[in-house]
Amino acid sequence: MGSSVVLIVALVILADLVIVPLIVMAVVSGTWSPLADRYPAQALGADAVRRDFQSYKVGIMNLGFSIHTAVDERHLHLLPAMLGRWMRMRPVSVPWEAVEPVRRRGAKYAEVRIGKETVVGPAWALGLAFGDSAGGPGEHDV
Repeated sequence: MGSSVVLIVALVILADLVIVPLIVMAVVSGTWSPLADRYPAQALGADAVRRDFQSYKVGIMNLGFSIHTAVDERHLHLLPAMLGRWMRMRPVSVPWEAVEPVRRRGAKYAEVRIGKETVVGPAWALGLAFGDSAGGPGEHDV
């Protein structure tokens, strides 16, 4: 009886170790990877403003406190923190011309479209798509 329980627990743990990474890889490859393919990382401009551990929602991926963000006059730079890099997320540099403002979500967050993906993130960064300045209103709220 006891060995059956151990076997069942071992099978559940093994399934989790296989299935969960496969699901994560599928979500990353369907949402983040197309952005990274289309907008590969670029060098940060001298005027870049950077904040680490920012929260984003990209499509169905909720990336709480896992994206380092830099903005300059040419690009929105999304740089995955260590956990994101372990999930094979690559850095993305989206030119501002490709960022379409959708709506503001209060003082802290804004929603934009980048290609086919809806992106919700900190207003201090995404606000540039709405004509704000980097680190403008609400910068300390994020």
